Amino acid sequence: MKRLSHWAPLFAVPLFLAVSLTTAGAGNAPFAKAKPGLQRLATKPTGTIAFVRSNACGHQKVWLMNADGSYQRAITPPTMNVGYATISPDGRRVAFGRQFASPGWVQNDIYVINVNGTGLRRLTTTKGNEEALTWSPDGRRIAYASSYMTTFNPPQRSDIWVMNADGSGKHRLTRTAPLESSPSRSPDGKRIAYARGSGIWLMTAHGHLRHPITSPSVGFDYFPAWTPDGSRIAFARSRGGGLGDIWLMQAAGSHSVQLTSNSRDDTRPCWSPDGRWLAFASDRRPRGVYHIWVMRSDSTGLRRLTAGRTGEYSPSWSRASTVARSTARAPS
Repeated sequence: MKRLSHWAPLFAVPLFLAVSLTTAGAGNAPFAKAKPGLQRLATKPTGTIAFVRSNACGHQKVWLMNADGSYQRAITPPTMNVGYATISPDGRRVAFGRQFASPGWVQNDIYVINVNGTGLRRLTTTKGNEEALTWSPDGRRIAYASSYMTTFNPPQRSDIWVMNADGSGKHRLTRTAPLESSPSRSPDGKRIAYARGSGIWLMTAHGHLRHPITSPSVGFDYFPAWTPDGSRIAFARSRGGGLGDIWLMQAAGSHSVQLTSNSRDDTRPCWSPDGRWLAFASDRRPRGVYHIWVMRSDSTGLRRLTAGRTGEYSPSWSRASTVARSTARAPS
């Protein structure tokens, strides 16, 4: 299987995911020593995780599951091919990128859907690639990455935009040459962390005071994810060859700590609402196939939540247990 480029999920959705309702049974042994100063550990993750998985025909859909990996089901129509998906803070909606293919270019537009599979609505209609989403804490605004270039190998420019959750009020926050993507809004809604060039940058929610907080000497940093208390940021750090690990740093960029270390790729971290668990995508086992994994914030308690034949990607976490109480019939 061709290895996934870290930029590819943002502008061209990889067709490497597959349907499976099976979850991994037993947990796995911890693979890193506990880091000092982290929060008291929870015994079991709770809430709802949204993620992306494809069907046998290669059409990727948005799925939901309980945070322990149980009750997995699709909520988007089988004819849709989707990419990055992010569940809203209240757990009622999922925003995602839908891919449209045309000769010579690929277009991704942002849609939103209720967690019971109803209320599908298109939010963007531009001729470009728009995804990599983050909700504001009150669920009223969505920040996203947008590329107007029609070629995606690689995209020549992307910027961070923001809009209301109904698709109105679109506003461009950045206008610089490097690729800018993976926005993540702070829990207080006042700051946005995002990937620019090879590092992680910070800016205000209005696009001001932009400055770098990481500058790796090898590879690049991407997919920042704020802790629920806003004090730290988890992120993925590439070490070359399409491989990466999960790291954790203070929100100002200091005191970086490596949380995962293996010979494969760990990417796209997201926090549980209580800040005690991290979910992420990894192709560590089986090799070359991405699945959703979860671990405690000190790197212990590693466990695989999904086990599709060709993988799952793009986890996001909500406190609400919307999966268990939803009664609407999901698309097959």
